[in-house]
Parts: sequence; structure tokens; C-alpha cells
Amino acid sequence: RVDDRRVLSGILHRFREGLRWRALPEAYGPRTTVFNRFNRLSQRGLWQEIFAALVACAV
Repeated sequence: RVDDRRVLSGILHRFREGLRWRALPEAYGPRTTVFNRFNRLSQRGLWQEIFAALVACAV
């Protein structure tokens, strides 16, 4: 199993840099793993919860 921190860092790096999934550096683990975890988290609505919590903390 790939480290969850590496995968989350890879997801954030991908969006921050505007990369395609194929261009994701191997330092974040296999790109298919990063992509699949992103999809699973998205389907569960977890990203919306995370960003809502961040907004609540910032206020």
C-alpha cells in the first residue's frame, strides 16, 4: 500500500501544477493509485467536506 500522505500530496501537486495524471512524478507513487484514490474520495464527497472544514477554520 502506498503511503496516504504521498498520495494526497500527489493529488494536490497535480492540481496545483495543472498536470495531466500521466505527468505526475513517481515520487508520489504510481499514477494509477493516485488517480484511483482521488476518484474514490470524490465519489464519497470527501473533498467537499475537507474544503468546507478549511473554510470554517479560516473564518
